[in-house]
Amino acid sequence: MRKKFILNWIVSFMCIFFACTVKSPGAEKETQMQKKTNIRRAAVAGSFYPGNPQEITRMLEYFFSQVHDTSLLMNPRILISPHAGYIYSGPVAAYGYKAIQGIPFKLVIILGPAHTEYFEGASIYTEGSFETPLGTIEIDSKLAKSLLAGNRIFTENTSPHIKEHSLETQLPFLQFILKDFNIIPIVIGDIKDVRDYKVIADVIAMNIKKREDVLIVISTDLSHFYSYSIAQKMDEIAIDGILRMDPDYLLRRVNGHECELCGFNPVMVGLELAKDLNGVNKAVLLKKANSGDTAGDKNRVVGYASILIGEAKENKKMDELTKDVKKELLKIARDTIFSYIKEGKILEFKNVTNPKFLTKQGAFVTITENHNLRGCIGTFVSDKPLYNTIVEMAVSSAAKDPRFPSLAKEELKDISIEISVLSELKRIKNVDEIKVGTHGIYIIRGYYRGVLLPQVATEYGWDRDTFLQQTCYKAGLPADAWRDTKTEIYIFSAQVFNED
Repeated sequence: MRKKFILNWIVSFMCIFFACTVKSPGAEKETQMQKKTNIRRAAVAGSFYPGNPQEITRMLEYFFSQVHDTSLLMNPRILISPHAGYIYSGPVAAYGYKAIQGIPFKLVIILGPAHTEYFEGASIYTEGSFETPLGTIEIDSKLAKSLLAGNRIFTENTSPHIKEHSLETQLPFLQFILKDFNIIPIVIGDIKDVRDYKVIADVIAMNIKKREDVLIVISTDLSHFYSYSIAQKMDEIAIDGILRMDPDYLLRRVNGHECELCGFNPVMVGLELAKDLNGVNKAVLLKKANSGDTAGDKNRVVGYASILIGEAKENKKMDELTKDVKKELLKIARDTIFSYIKEGKILEFKNVTNPKFLTKQGAFVTITENHNLRGCIGTFVSDKPLYNTIVEMAVSSAAKDPRFPSLAKEELKDISIEISVLSELKRIKNVDEIKVGTHGIYIIRGYYRGVLLPQVATEYGWDRDTFLQQTCYKAGLPADAWRDTKTEIYIFSAQVFNED
């Protein structure tokens, strides 16, 4: 039944692949009509998402039922969410909206890119309400006009809103999750001067800095129309830039054509806002995927991510894994490696319910053969349950470490496996914070990056300076690059366990 329901919408949702930045036919006439009623009518109901309220509700209920745990040690202030047709991006968007469920936001400021007509600056819809099949949402007219008065970049031209889907697709999710809230819709057009991102952000921050009940939604998709493998690489770079909360870094990557975001301008405003809002210091990836993972083919895909930015609560010590959990994770890694090398199949582990296996943590899997390194791959950020991360890293370590050829079947009898389950990264300014034997080091300088796990320093008997030098070497940098203020130094801790 569900398959039939979804298939009924495939044709109409294909419009996500044909969005463009030209004037919408009839937009001017509709603008005049909607001004009279003061209601911005739903423009993409029945195409990007169902036009029937019961069908929208069923679809959203299904999306949310598929969301894994989204419990966070943070107070969210900014949500970055995709805006394609729901069958494509809805499963990803649900992660972000599920994470804010129960938080009493009273105002949502939505910033999205312009797809339907070209203009410069940012357009605010200042009066009336926005309509979806789930009802109408009132605009906070007083605050909207305050923003308009405080910024030369803002305009009150409503025409870009009439056919724009980047804002509208967020609304049914908000209506499903929140109760009794208002909105301020902002479409951002062309921005000629990069300093204007901060100008826009500063005005918004100034008007909401004393409020704790405001959510900022940044609407964006990621890469467009590349092959599945290329899109994954590009999207990882874009996500990395957002998670750093560093607009200058993201700007360099986009200008270098390493990644792309159709909502780049709103994202840049969001990252500048993150600097302005009190206490905001953390970004968390909840889910990433592309249309090839959801409802499209893998030849030409569109990328999506749900990311929350907010204030980290008091850091919680990484939960200690029990002996039985460690043993089972090692078994998962070994079974995965054997299956992949022998049969080319990646095992699926179903009905996993242990909460320790479902936490979203980074991990490395290290393979040795007769005590010699044979593969080591890991990730610091994962939007998947820990056991799934272990499966992915086990396959990568066995067959995709660029330093080594893929394991051969005859080698399997001689391998040993070690797993490192990681804490969150913490950027440091003072290397005195590094505790050899406790912390691993991750160094970034421009395009260069290198990581060494905590156990490496212990195995070689390094002191702190040597550990830093060796991490620089691993990144392809000079030994003393860690002393340069342009070099970013992160530390992390790890629970390390092996089969010995």
